Amino acid sequence: MVARVSAVQGKKMAEPRKATLPHEDLLEHLVHDLRNPLGVIAYFAEAIPTAAEGERDELCERLRVNAQRALHVLEEFALLVDLRRGQSRPVAQPWDARELVEELATEAEMMERRQGQVRRMVDVPRPLCVPRTHVACALRALLRETLRATAPEDGLDFTVRLDGRQALFQLTAPLRRDPELGTVARLPTDSIEVELAERVARLHGGRCLIEQRSGRGVITLALPAPRE
Repeated sequence: MVARVSAVQGKKMAEPRKATLPHEDLLEHLVHDLRNPLGVIAYFAEAIPTAAEGERDELCERLRVNAQRALHVLEEFALLVDLRRGQSRPVAQPWDARELVEELATEAEMMERRQGQVRRMVDVPRPLCVPRTHVACALRALLRETLRATAPEDGLDFTVRLDGRQALFQLTAPLRRDPELGTVARLPTDSIEVELAERVARLHGGRCLIEQRSGRGVITLALPAPRE
């Protein structure tokens, strides 16, 4: 669930939360996050037999998309539980950052029906060697929740660049003005998604930061990217 967190212009937002949800609350979140895609799957599965022939392809695509979403939710929660227990240490292999960004951005746009609203910029001239499965899982969850919280007219920026021996994966979205709360960061700042990103970063010697820069909220997943 996306939280809305007040921020003061020009200052860094509150550091990601220190506490983690107890097991019972984590299970409640899992049930909540699975209910929507599974409900959509059930609805379209019932509609397909009586749908007009010209509508069936679209219905099947919505089935596929929501099944993929449910699988991703399970993957994210499984990884989070493993990380809490210290049981997840995959082998790092070289992979291309541009391919990963394109994969995740295209997937998020399709699932949220927000085509063209994730602006990509990747400036990483060499393969990265941090475990791809961990990075993909953490970024997918952050991207999905940030896109959901971003107005259609705004969209968001998804960038990857090298900074010395670090790879910086950044999601940047405009902050919204609220007449009662002032400047509000529409980012998943206090959520399962942030905990997952924090734990992935910590395991691999990096960090996850949430900041405000010139009226825009920025989530940065910074991971080591040593030269081969």
